[in-house]
Amino acid sequence: MLKKVFFILIVLALITHQSIFLYGLHSGMAEQFLQTWKSFGIIQTEYSIFIFKHFMWFWLLPVISLILMSISLFYSKKRLAMFTVFIVFVFDIVVYWSVYSPDLMVKM
Repeated sequence: MLKKVFFILIVLALITHQSIFLYGLHSGMAEQFLQTWKSFGIIQTEYSIFIFKHFMWFWLLPVISLILMSISLFYSKKRLAMFTVFIVFVFDIVVYWSVYSPDLMVKM
């Protein structure tokens, strides 16, 4: 039982990270990032441009993560749970890499 609670907390924390970031992009954070990069002369990467243009479709990532979590809890398989945590973690990296990739960091 404690393992399931721990699993749920990890997956929900990662889903929360994804959701907060996507909500921020929707609420105008994308323009702030673009202005910051432009002021430092940093060229936005193609991957970042893709994420910023199509971020509305990336709301599917938290939904897919919740579905995977539900399936993992229903079947109670250890490998499926580990796969779910891995996939949700990769989804988290996919979303955050659009802003925090090394090519977009300010070079002093």
